[in-house]
Amino acid sequence: MQSEQSQVAAIYKYLAWVDTHKKQCIQGAVGVVLIGLAVAYFFWSQGQKEEGASQELSKIMSTRTATADDFLKLAARHPNTSAGEHALLLAGPVLFISGKYVEAQAQFQKFRQEYRNSPFVGTASLGVAASLDAQGKTGEAIAVYEDLVQRRADSMVFIQSQFALARLYESQNKLDKALALYDSVAQEDGTGTFGSEAGFRSVELRAKNPALAKPAAALTDMPATNPKQP
Repeated sequence: MQSEQSQVAAIYKYLAWVDTHKKQCIQGAVGVVLIGLAVAYFFWSQGQKEEGASQELSKIMSTRTATADDFLKLAARHPNTSAGEHALLLAGPVLFISGKYVEAQAQFQKFRQEYRNSPFVGTASLGVAASLDAQGKTGEAIAVYEDLVQRRADSMVFIQSQFALARLYESQNKLDKALALYDSVAQEDGTGTFGSEAGFRSVELRAKNPALAKPAAALTDMPATNPKQP
């Protein structure tokens, strides 16, 4: 019980750190990726017995001054453990927040290569896309986002990929595609952060462009498939 309470405390401290630094997140979705990773780690780690590595990771996550190097060193010290896996992945968002987009992309790609069967490989792919986006490599970012949407990864990644893709489509004036995705996110995420923002964007775009189609189910041309790993 004491261990669970300490991990909960670590998670909340880490979320507070993310909130403090959210203005540094050029692409807002990555801030949510950080939160998702932290929360996912807490719940997923409850069934693990790697107490030493897990406690070490929780300690790093509770430190406001944690660096990417801190996570990478932990990953090197505890290979083939859940804590080591998460530390390797968490280094990516920290690099991204620091504005080191090329390094962040490389870190996310490294995770995808080393943990191909991880349930978080979709999150790493989202990180790759966001890093490309931040570098201004719009075409490459769109390709990764589209792949994630087509594969219908886990719900968090799927929703964020749709929202990011809609934003890029909107920037390219592909408003019909953007609206379809915004409508999908608004429906799937409900009153969540992305759902609320997507609903607002949908209403705003239609107000500015009366000729656009009315809200409809998005992605209807995509076959229903079981989630796959990118």
